[in-house]
Amino acid sequence: MLQVLVHGYTYGRYYRDLPYQPETYSYVDRSTAAGIATLNIDRIGTGDSFHPLGATLTYDNHADAVHQVVRAARAGELGRATRPT
Repeated sequence: MLQVLVHGYTYGRYYRDLPYQPETYSYVDRSTAAGIATLNIDRIGTGDSFHPLGATLTYDNHADAVHQVVRAARAGELGRATRPT
């Protein structure tokens, strides 16, 4: 099982993986410790993702990008798990 974690409109992937006291506040760390795989992504235009012009960002773009990530995960095309630095 893989949980794909997608943050809300004004957040980033840090929402579920806070760097401050991760042993207390990281959902990703807790899930991993419980044997649950997570894929914590930044939505397009947020955090470390691609930042196109704001006028080109739509809900459809966001949904399509997440759909592409899910499709790649199902196909085994994402590689080995790593923690961002």
